[in-house]
Parts: sequence; structure tokens; C-alpha cells
Amino acid sequence: MGLAIASSFGTGAVRTSSTALLLLLVTATFSAAGSTLEVGPEDDWCAVIRELPAGSQLLLRPGDYSGPCTIRNGGTADAPIVVRAKDLEQRPRLIFQGADRNVLDVRADHVTIRGLQFGPTLPDVDAIRIYAASGITIEDCHFFSLGGIAIVANHTNARHIAVRRNQITATKATAMYFGCHDGLQCTLSDLLIEQKLHQWGHAAR
Repeated sequence: MGLAIASSFGTGAVRTSSTALLLLLVTATFSAAGSTLEVGPEDDWCAVIRELPAGSQLLLRPGDYSGPCTIRNGGTADAPIVVRAKDLEQRPRLIFQGADRNVLDVRADHVTIRGLQFGPTLPDVDAIRIYAASGITIEDCHFFSLGGIAIVANHTNARHIAVRRNQITATKATAMYFGCHDGLQCTLSDLLIEQKLHQWGHAAR
């Protein structure tokens, strides 16, 4: 069955198996794998993600970034795509006030999301929903006042998902959910949930 996480726990690790160039201010080029690009809130950050080659990093400057966004192109096991905060002391915040989408949908393999802030969201609007099959890492992110789930992967068989050093506060739903509820339609393997996660509120799913 699916793995729902709704309570706080401290330092430690849980490992389980469960049943386009359109911008003016982008610094770098899209052509070279391994390049680092940088955008600000005024840029079409989601369009930039759609052009990232494997092994590239996209740095988000401080500020509010409008969602929703869907990541459809990924990297490789050795060269993932990385979307991360430029400054962890001033985290970029991904915001979406609608009710018909999630803030960030991940539909590509080998993607790392690091140091971003999500929320608040309306009821049943998730922060990160994973549709990918392999190689997703979410680390050092802050989730605040969500109406939906912070991180959820319950659509397809998946493996090698790592969730590290995230904070989830004042949420109105289950903190995280992995695997299909019936344990048959999809399963997850090599799922790593590591270090401190804080969650207050009540479980809703």
C-alpha cells in the first residue's frame, strides 16, 4: 500500500520499498551540457527549464516565481537536471493561487530540486507531484501552509527517489505520500527519506 507520512521525526534516515531561449537575463548557453544558467522572478523560468540539456543547473534568484510549471525534459543518472536556489538564505518561492494544477509537476527522470520554497496553496493543490520513473531528488526545500501534499509520487512504478533535509510546516494535508494506495497499481523501490522533516497540522489523505 502507499506510504503516507504525516508526523514529524528528527535526524536519521528512512529507506523503504513501497507497495527559450526566451529570456533576456539568462546567463550561460543552452547548448553545452553541464552549463549553469540563472534567472530572476521577472523571467519565464519554466520556459528555461524546458530547454535545459542534461547535466545543466538552473539557479533561481530570490523572489516569487509564478507557477504552475511542468518539467518534461530530464537528465541522465550521471548528469541530472538541477533546479535550485541561488541563495539558501533568500530562498526563491514558487507560488500558485489556482485550484486546477499543482505548483510543480515532474514528468521527466533524473531531476534534482534543491533549496526552493513552496506555498501557501489552496486545498488539494500539491507542491511537487512526481510522475517520473527514476532518479528524482528533492532536498533542502521549505513547504509552508499547503492545502495539498508537499511531495507525492503515486502514479507509476518508480525507483531511486531521494528526499533530504526538507521542512514542512503548517500544512493542512498529509506531508508526503509515496506509492499507490492499493499497493498493486504502482510500487516504489529505493525510496530514501533522510534527516529532519517537520510537519504540523493534520493528516488528510
